[in-house]
Amino acid sequence: MRRWPWTRCHRAPLLLAAALAAALTGCNDRERIGIEPDNGGGGGGGGPGVGPTTVIEVPAEDTTVQAGPGLFVAGRVTDPDGVDSVYFDIQGGITRIPPYNHNGTSLMSFAIPISTSGQAGETIIVDVSGVDQAGNRGAPARRTITVE
Repeated sequence: MRRWPWTRCHRAPLLLAAALAAALTGCNDRERIGIEPDNGGGGGGGGPGVGPTTVIEVPAEDTTVQAGPGLFVAGRVTDPDGVDSVYFDIQGGITRIPPYNHNGTSLMSFAIPISTSGQAGETIIVDVSGVDQAGNRGAPARRTITVE
């Protein structure tokens, strides 16, 4: 009896179908991520429509750095109702960070690398904001990084 030759070419459609099925079944969780608050729930502990509080701790204030390997922007996002996701909006420079889906605890710490190599003369603006479990988006925290 001859066995079916399960080469990479034969397995690829099956793996693609499995990945597609997994992605489609996971869409319900991802529908919570949104651009605007939905004004529902008791988000942020401050009443309906209040999102998470975001604090950038490093650098402590707007800063000027030399072009080079880069720096980290670090801080925390908090919400008593639970943090659902965190958004990193970076204007200028070459760094892009996708949104991060969090596990719903009330605190999420972050540290993101910002590349400054070859960026002399650029101004990089980093906005970080969170969305709580109810879908409320909090105000962004901002740092401006000037690269010399």
